[in-house]
Amino acid sequence: MSKIKKLVLRFFTNRIKFSLPGENFKKTALVFVGLAIITAGALLFVYNAKADAITNAAVAPNSPGTDNLIGQTNASWKFTMTNATQLVQGQAVQVILPTITGAPPFSFGTPAIVATTSSVAIGFSTTVAANPGTMTLGFVATTTIPALTTFSITVNGINNPLGSATNLANLVWTFQTGTPGAGGPAGADISVVDGPATATRSLIRGGQSIFSAADSVITPGSYTANATNVTFTFSFVATTSIPSGGKINIHFPTEFDVTNATTTALQADINGASAGLPQIATSSAI
Repeated sequence: MSKIKKLVLRFFTNRIKFSLPGENFKKTALVFVGLAIITAGALLFVYNAKADAITNAAVAPNSPGTDNLIGQTNASWKFTMTNATQLVQGQAVQVILPTITGAPPFSFGTPAIVATTSSVAIGFSTTVAANPGTMTLGFVATTTIPALTTFSITVNGINNPLGSATNLANLVWTFQTGTPGAGGPAGADISVVDGPATATRSLIRGGQSIFSAADSVITPGSYTANATNVTFTFSFVATTSIPSGGKINIHFPTEFDVTNATTTALQADINGASAGLPQIATSSAI
């Protein structure tokens, strides 16, 4: 009999020998010993199955001041992490985008990897799996990635949400690795190997919020309540320069319906007699 079994038997014998007489004592002691060994084995199994920790999890815009703007379309984000466990070909890295409260969510265009960096040679499939329902991106390893490798994946095709800067601050991004299940690399049924781990990042405005004031004018085409197909003209002074590709976000009160709204000044000089010819892109949409 092993030393562990002898110790367990001695423990239970000392604890119950005064309460159970004769043969019943021997049978009960053996049952208790069996339960103790099985329980210890179950605990050991659970411990071994526990996912290891991802470290150095971080998320950053590829171009700060542009890719982290509120409402930016086709934004590029850089995801960095250190895996605790070796990843083999076919396993996946998942990044789960933040859940937004009080604002529309992130959305996907056609995500694609634009760059990877690491101290060792790594590879990922050029096809990025995207799950809009869970806001998950899945990256499939095409090479072995050794344990404790710090690497980054930069991906584009992410559309940032619109909304209040307050609702879009300190957003939580989640990282994990594992073996894909039936749901594929971005599926919720992934068998997790490392993680989950989280990182926070806020979305920003290019300038300060502009409210109705002496230097701004809002002119509706109609002042009639419940009128439809109304044209609004907005005049304001920007608090910072707007680069090519930047966004001008106008937030209507919740009572308005802007479902089918479009812009009407496409390719027109929007700053009047002032210097330069800034225009709204022909692809502008609301």
